[in-house]
Amino acid sequence: MSATSQSLYFANYGFHTSSIPNYPVKSSVPEAQDRATLITENLKRIKSWLAQAQARTKREVDKKRTCLEFKPGDHVWLSTAELRLCCLSRKLGPKFIGPFPVLKVINPVAVRLALPDSLKIYPVFHVFCLKSAVLSPLASRISQPSPLVLVEGNEEFEELEEVEAILDCRRSGSPLQYLIKWKGLGTEENSWEPSGSEHAMAFANGTEFNEFFLAGLSDISELQSLMFLLFFCIYVITVLTNVAIIIITCLSPNLHTPMYFFLSSFSFLEICYVSSTIPKMLSNILAKHKTISYSGCVTQMYWFLLLGGAECYMLAAMAYDRYNAICRPLLYSVILSKRTCIQLIFGSWIIGAVNALIHTALTFTLPFCTNKINHFFCDIPPLLKLACTNTWVNEMTVFLISGSVIVGSFILTMISYVKIISAILNIQINSGRKKTFSTCASHFVVVIIFYGSGIFMYFRPKSSYSLDQDRLIAVMYTIIAPLLNPFIYTCRNSDVKAAARKLLDQIIITGKL
Repeated sequence: MSATSQSLYFANYGFHTSSIPNYPVKSSVPEAQDRATLITENLKRIKSWLAQAQARTKREVDKKRTCLEFKPGDHVWLSTAELRLCCLSRKLGPKFIGPFPVLKVINPVAVRLALPDSLKIYPVFHVFCLKSAVLSPLASRISQPSPLVLVEGNEEFEELEEVEAILDCRRSGSPLQYLIKWKGLGTEENSWEPSGSEHAMAFANGTEFNEFFLAGLSDISELQSLMFLLFFCIYVITVLTNVAIIIITCLSPNLHTPMYFFLSSFSFLEICYVSSTIPKMLSNILAKHKTISYSGCVTQMYWFLLLGGAECYMLAAMAYDRYNAICRPLLYSVILSKRTCIQLIFGSWIIGAVNALIHTALTFTLPFCTNKINHFFCDIPPLLKLACTNTWVNEMTVFLISGSVIVGSFILTMISYVKIISAILNIQINSGRKKTFSTCASHFVVVIIFYGSGIFMYFRPKSSYSLDQDRLIAVMYTIIAPLLNPFIYTCRNSDVKAAARKLLDQIIITGKL
């Protein structure tokens, strides 16, 4: 139309109409013959005009067209304008990929390239999609870029990127996201992917870990020897002092009372409690690779939770013992008989065992995306951060069951101490009030340290877990509290100190117990 200024119908028929039969070229009717001749001449003129328009177009295009001629063996860059690459940003993606060698020249405008296996596309391209590549003599010294994974949206050629590791997790609003390290790509290509994505799930479903890497308390190498010496001394002091309490209460007849029965049982529990975490931590401090086996992690977590749960109700039982000794002194030996004391101790261990079994089973049935634990021992919060799936059930279980264990025992303990304090305030003799209050105050310090740090650690959403903060809090209830307990329970106890001096004198004089 633009080249001839006539419509196709007018060019064929000589007039604008929608219903007119075709006329033969030769006719006996003069008017028909003239009309056919006019149409034939008009068609010839139109063909001539079209040829002239094509020539003008070709002439203008050829002025800007570069003659692209390739031969087998040439190296070319391939344009990504028509390719759908799996890259994070189309705008920031590569404009050309390659260079690739030319295998065959099919015709003047099409060539076949030698493409890597990762590019699942047909290897024949128009020459306008290619650009000549000039190879430098130093090209062999330059590392080749990693092959790109193609093609998105095509079921026949689609291929997933391979996940090397999951480095971290976060919550962006409500969905959980993982920081993924892609195999073969640099750290600048790390990306946050939703936990339900096929990449994270494929990595989790195909990964089974035989061991875990523990981050430890500090990454500063200069502090490792100092921390080892410090925590080794703490561990030795904790174990020796608790062993001393057990020996003193067992060998001193005047200490065979419910209070010291609970104290010796608590000391045994503390020895087991610190031994569940500190020895492995000490071995990892000096080790080059801070690892723990999968079964070792399961065992450590089970015994740590068992002993921690048992300690909660052991403290409640000790507070109940002090309540009866102060508020019901005449019925003390009747209420806390030997059978009752054994039942309270046994019940504490049973509650701890059930609590540990539930949490350990639920935690280790989760699929883990990585085996790097940002803690110095296997515990529930750092392991939940490694999960590739929704951990809502685990978090609710921690909230409900640990709430029953920790908060329940804490409430029982506080009820006992509130009644003890009210009874102390009613004591008329100042010396008796001061002695009783000092004894109970030291016990109350232990309760606040242990329960306070435990509640802060386990009664938070997973998104608020902080690596450095969690390490400090964990040190409080796993190392510092067990270290202070023997001194708090014995240093202000005249009966224990008298029994210890008596045993020391007996050893010095007779040379035996």
